[in-house]
Amino acid sequence: MKRVICLIVMIVGITSMTVAPAASAAASAEGTVTGVGSGAFPGRANFAGIDLRSFEIATGVITDSDGSATGVFYAVLSGRTLLGTARVITLEGNATQGLATPGSGNFSGLARLDLGDGVPAISGVPFNVDVRDGSMVLTIQSTVLPSATFNQGGMDVGQ
Repeated sequence: MKRVICLIVMIVGITSMTVAPAASAAASAEGTVTGVGSGAFPGRANFAGIDLRSFEIATGVITDSDGSATGVFYAVLSGRTLLGTARVITLEGNATQGLATPGSGNFSGLARLDLGDGVPAISGVPFNVDVRDGSMVLTIQSTVLPSATFNQGGMDVGQ
């Protein structure tokens, strides 16, 4: 239930961010990467010793023609430890760089990472998101996760 409330709040925030700059988007070659969705990782995706199985994301990012970006990215990654214990990893990021072209988008920035193991979250963790053809590739620090597909919702790239 807490995740659903967070996603609803994110949707409202994303909507308010994307509606306001719509008039200037064409004049300045801005783009957007927005969406809410969930899906599964193929095969064996692993991060920090967790065998990742599924994800939920919410994002609202506005890119500018100079490569800068403004917006947020929120991800919940679910999986299991080597001992079979369920684990939920959360990543809350602020985009600072990005590019949106018809059909594909990319943004990156710094995030707060909580590995869900009771240890305090780590701030300043670099992340990158590539969106293409209905799939997403998420990189956290230097770990590139396999291309993940959405089974509900997704991410839209606009210009």
